[in-house]
Amino acid sequence: MIKMKKLTFEELMRECYNNFEEGEIEKMANQTIEVINVKNEQQIKSNGDIIKAFENNETLFKINWTSLKTITNEKIKIINNALVIMIGICEYVDF
Repeated sequence: MIKMKKLTFEELMRECYNNFEEGEIEKMANQTIEVINVKNEQQIKSNGDIIKAFENNETLFKINWTSLKTITNEKIKIINNALVIMIGICEYVDF
């Protein structure tokens, strides 16, 4: 569980990265990241998307990391040992 100080995309990403160990973050340097709203499978791209999710009481997100090699190749590749994180935010305090 994470607690957000501000209801922004930047704060969500910062709190996600704070939960990883140093070696894991280094492995992710050559990957892209997507934050997905679990309820409607929509990608979170902005502060507005996060605010909208909270207004609709949709506070469960998953984070997908995808290898850049997979994106640049035209063939579809299966990524073994993909990292997916589910985050539930049960409380938000606006300071």
